Amino acid sequence: LLDAENRIRPPPSIEIKLAKDELVAKARSISEQTDSLYLTKEDKAHSINTFMELVRIKSHTGNEQAIGERLEEILLLLGCRVILKCTNANRECNPAKENSVNIPLNLVVEFPATGKFIDKPGFIINAHMDTIRDSTPEKLRFSTDKKEFYHETQGSFGADDKAGVTVLLEALRFMKENYWDKGYDHRKIVFILTAREEPGPE
Repeated sequence: LLDAENRIRPPPSIEIKLAKDELVAKARSISEQTDSLYLTKEDKAHSINTFMELVRIKSHTGNEQAIGERLEEILLLLGCRVILKCTNANRECNPAKENSVNIPLNLVVEFPATGKFIDKPGFIINAHMDTIRDSTPEKLRFSTDKKEFYHETQGSFGADDKAGVTVLLEALRFMKENYWDKGYDHRKIVFILTAREEPGPE
């Protein structure tokens, strides 16, 4: 690929990566100016990294396999066990339509209760991992003046629901590092990540 002066241009993927790394630097800089009751400077940076990684993974509704696999990896590192992973071959997810190739690729994981909470009621948290079909994360930008992410053409870059998923993942990470790993007991937590929440008109 050549530019107007016949110089070789880097592939578009490299250009996008460099632009997004610049976004991360800007967002981290602003986050250091924001007060938090719980999050350290490192926690804030980790949260931004998590959000940027997730939002970069395109997961248009009906195409959630890549984001589902990455979320499973992250959650396993946090200590969960997978109790349901929907695939087109998994009849448990859709017994009425066992030959369907359009089964929602839902993911359900559990953080088992420990100690004195083993026989106590637990919690369910839920978020969806798909985005609308015309989501374009490559057009994500960051305003240092407004201190927020935005889309360069007023479209969607996938914050719905990648921002929500980030909050839940970072909350789990915070609890693990600051409480669970130090021996504190906790209740059972079931995390349900759903697909096809954003189908829109067919």
